[in-house]
Amino acid sequence: MRFEIIAESYGVLLLWVPSYAPFNSKGKYNPDIIADVRYPNGTIFIKDNLNEEATLKVLLHELGHEIDGIPLTNLSAPQQHLSNEALANRYMVHNKAKEWLTGFEGNYPVPIDVTIFLKWSQLSMEFYEIANREITELITPHRGSLI
Repeated sequence: MRFEIIAESYGVLLLWVPSYAPFNSKGKYNPDIIADVRYPNGTIFIKDNLNEEATLKVLLHELGHEIDGIPLTNLSAPQQHLSNEALANRYMVHNKAKEWLTGFEGNYPVPIDVTIFLKWSQLSMEFYEIANREITELITPHRGSLI
């Protein structure tokens, strides 16, 4: 998978951090590091020793910190940090849920077992509520649409 292309589509540069480097997380988004005009929305750093699935989760999580071209507030206060992390996790879960639901081709089981999704996406039970909300939103027809 070309993770760099995904990041670039959001105007974000993706840089790989060597596994031996003193970097205490799997990934980090910094909206203030702008390498050149192709990457106006900052830089994401990801450890280079993650498998493909883990790398995708980290990338989606970190991209969640950059929404609609407007970076979320930098991590200045603990409360803002928690808010940023929650939004980024929701973005990651939303994208993984969309991927999972395409496999049903519109024929969703009733009820949908969120724990099966969590197992498929290799996410822990701490993501249950977010996943349940995102899956419900994705499969519920929206009323009032003219289309």
